[in-house]
Formats: sequence, C-alpha cells, structure tokens
Amino acid sequence: MVAPPPLLTGALRHRESLVEIARMLIASRFGREPAGVLGLETIEPVRLGPFRPDPAEVRRLIEITDGVVGEFETGSGALWLPPTASVLWLTPVIGRALRRARLKLPVARMLHAGNEVRFDRVPSTAEPLTLEARVASVDANERRTIVLVRTVHRDESGSQLFTVDTTLFFPGAAPREAGSKQKKTEKKDTVRVPFGAREIHRFRVRLADSRAYAAVSGDFNPVHISHLAARLSGFRGAFAHGYAIKARIAHRLIHTALGGEPTRLERLAVRFRRPVYLETETGIYLAEERDDPAGGRRAELYVGPGPGESAQVSGEAHWSA
Repeated sequence: MVAPPPLLTGALRHRESLVEIARMLIASRFGREPAGVLGLETIEPVRLGPFRPDPAEVRRLIEITDGVVGEFETGSGALWLPPTASVLWLTPVIGRALRRARLKLPVARMLHAGNEVRFDRVPSTAEPLTLEARVASVDANERRTIVLVRTVHRDESGSQLFTVDTTLFFPGAAPREAGSKQKKTEKKDTVRVPFGAREIHRFRVRLADSRAYAAVSGDFNPVHISHLAARLSGFRGAFAHGYAIKARIAHRLIHTALGGEPTRLERLAVRFRRPVYLETETGIYLAEERDDPAGGRRAELYVGPGPGESAQVSGEAHWSA
C-alpha cells in the first residue's frame, strides 16, 4: 500500500487547525467590526487542557529543525519541551483568541512578525499542561495592524510554566471605532549582523524541509510551501516558517552556549525582519554574550547571510549560569 504524502497526513492530523483557519477567514470577511483596542482584558480567555504534548511529534520537530534529540531526553523516556514546541497546538488557540476579540482583519495575508517565550520552568512531555490565551494588545496605523497574542501555560496545580507572546502582522489599515485615531506610520529600521559576531550554525532550508515542517506543525500557510503562492502574494519565492527559524536558533543556542541543557533557557525573543527564502544559505550568529547583572547569561542573536549584512531575524536570549 502506498503511503499518503506527508502534507496530507499532516493536514489530517492538524485538521482542527485547518478548521479554525477557515473560521478566521470567514470571520474576517463577514464578521462584525472589532470591539476596539480598549477593554481587551475584559474578554474571556481561550482555555485548553489538560493535555500532554505528543513525544513523537516533539521528537520529529527537534529532528527537522537541526536539534540534537539526545539533549532533550529527560532520562525517564520523556523529552524536555523545546522553546518552540507550542507551535504543535497554538494555531487553533490563537485563531479562537482573535475571533473572541472580534478583530476583523485580513487573515489571508497574516504573517508571523515575532515571538517571545519566557520560562518559569521547562516542563517535559510527561506533564499535563493547561493554557489560557488572549489578545493582549493591538497596534494599528494606516499601513498595518500588529496584534500580540499572549498564551500562559500552567501545570496541573496551576503553577505557571511558561508564557508565549506571538506577534502577528496584518498589512493594510484595520477597521476602527468611530472617532478613534491611528498612529502615524513609522520608518522601517535596518538591523545588520554585527561584525565580530560568532557564527554558531549555517543552514539552508529546502522546499522539502519547509513542507515537512508544515506537516508536523500544522502551519500550512502556502507562502511557506509553494513558490507560486508566495509570488502571487508579492514575495520573490517561498520562504521558511518563522517558528522553524526560531527553532533552529534555539536548538543551536542550547547546543553551543548552554552545554546541551535546554532547562537552562529562561527567555528567547526574536523579531522576524526579512524572509529567509528557501534554497538560500544563511547563518545564526551570537553577539554580545555576557553576564547579566540580574544573574545568568545573556546574548544577542542574529540570522543573516554574514556579518555586516542585513539581518533576517534579530533577538536576544537569557539563560541560567
């Protein structure tokens, strides 16, 4: 019997995500006007759990994003959750949070602009998780809308484990309440990979890699898996998932600077500045690694073709000594 294509099996496994994306698209076209940026804290959060992350999916996620699986093994048959493991369950949760906030936005053109994870404690796949997600802020001007969705993960006792802030970019002005004002458009800044930054990894994402990541993560945005779809959306070709790039940053940081100990990571924040196009080689760079006055170590992170070149991703990390 011929095995079904990975994208098909991935779509079947993540059908809840696809259904939620369809609901978001319908809401963005026929939904009500947004409730406005004020009073977001009064909206009931989306709740999920308790649930246990699938160890097989977590293992596959590590494997396809240049991680070392052995560094995440707990010794008791489970895996420590990598910093981007939440991609396995967050897509439908974020979709419900956006719909609950009544934000009527061009979902079909939504892009992942940035992401931050903050750990109180790194859990393993053996632990049941619960989460709450809500739209934390909306920043709109005449050219774009930026939405931040905050997801707090807890253990069964209610103790906070980690928080994920997901920043979403929507081109075009957002609808607004009568009489409200929008901010003026800011100039786009250019960040470059610093001279003297230490290269910790070099990689190239191929189309097959991006499709494998889509199948595992449930992110089937066509700009990541089809050159034609990306060109029709105004890009020069398909480009890698933001979460897939962040996963590579996290895994190589853990391997290089944290001694292969994922439980030492306390914070990892990235901003996606330019697409990492498929089939192009790029590097991950570590700069300004130093002791933090508050304790532990910190460093700046960059993804780009080389020192002095425009950064495709910039960020920073903090970990325990």
